[in-house]
Amino acid sequence: MKKLATVLVVLSFALILSGCRDQYFGDYRTGDFEHINHWEDFEKIGEDQVEVVYIYNRDFKGTFNIGSREANEEVFRFGMENELGLNMILINSREMQGQRPHGVDRYQPQLLLVNNGVVTERETGATHILRFIESLENEEYELPGIENDDNNDETNDNDE
Repeated sequence: MKKLATVLVVLSFALILSGCRDQYFGDYRTGDFEHINHWEDFEKIGEDQVEVVYIYNRDFKGTFNIGSREANEEVFRFGMENELGLNMILINSREMQGQRPHGVDRYQPQLLLVNNGVVTERETGATHILRFIESLENEEYELPGIENDDNNDETNDNDE
């Protein structure tokens, strides 16, 4: 009976630890990205350029909520491979401390564009997030704070 109890304890412990391991979604995992764990740090995001923030929900057992699981692979691929030069920061909503800033609701997953600590775009839910990423990659969305090259050419022509 003691052997059985010992085996069950060891198996339970191994199961719990396996959930703590960082899961891969495609070629990437959450550990490949910068994270913040306090809402005070949010206001520093996007100080020098527009940045992407992905808010997901993963519990202590390593389980992601359904929406996060659906979006993770494509979001992580975009975060690492986007040709726009956008940096992506991750937030696990369960690990955050402090007061949630204005413009960030409790729904997960969320994908935010942040410029100087201000949310300039927010997409919630896997379907909307994936559609938004597609619009960014197809250049159908103009990033805030970034001037179009065509506008720069016109400005330069007028200066001469």
